[in-house]
Amino acid sequence: MLAIDEISIQVPVDIAEAYRQSSLEERQKMSLRIGAILREDLGQPVDTYAKLRQTMNKLALEAEQNGLTPEILESILNDE
Repeated sequence: MLAIDEISIQVPVDIAEAYRQSSLEERQKMSLRIGAILREDLGQPVDTYAKLRQTMNKLALEAEQNGLTPEILESILNDE
C-alpha cells in the first residue's frame, strides 16, 4: 500500500461543495484519480498498482454511467 499525505488545492466552489457531499467511497476514488493525474503531470512514473486502480475506476465509472449498477452486475454474474 502506498503511503499517503494530505494536500490542499483550490477548486471552484461548486466542485468543492460536490466533493463534500459525495460519499467516502466516492472521495477515495477521486483521491486515487487526482493522485494519478498529479503524478503524471509532475513527470513521476505511475506505478503498476496505481495505473491498474485508475483503469478499474475509469471502467467502473463508465459502467455506472451506462446504467450498470452493482446489483445488476451481481445478478448477471449469478445467472448461469
